[in-house]
Amino acid sequence: MFPHNSRKLKTWLRRGFPSASRRWVANVKAEFEGIGEAGKRGFGKASREMEIANAKLARFVRCAKIAAGIILILLLCLPNHGMER
Repeated sequence: MFPHNSRKLKTWLRRGFPSASRRWVANVKAEFEGIGEAGKRGFGKASREMEIANAKLARFVRCAKIAAGIILILLLCLPNHGMER
């Protein structure tokens, strides 16, 4: 199907792709467009999952800060129980 010498190649390129090659190019183009759509959906899902994970992490950090504050207040307010500074 593909010409192997330069004169035939120039003629082939000047005339354009044979119809079988045009169909092949159209099929490949359609496949890549399908892959692009699937990738777009996949990245959309990954993006949503990342937003959920970030929200959970932010909630955990807020709770950890509150707990650390409570522990610090308790340590400062409670008596030393015989410990000298």
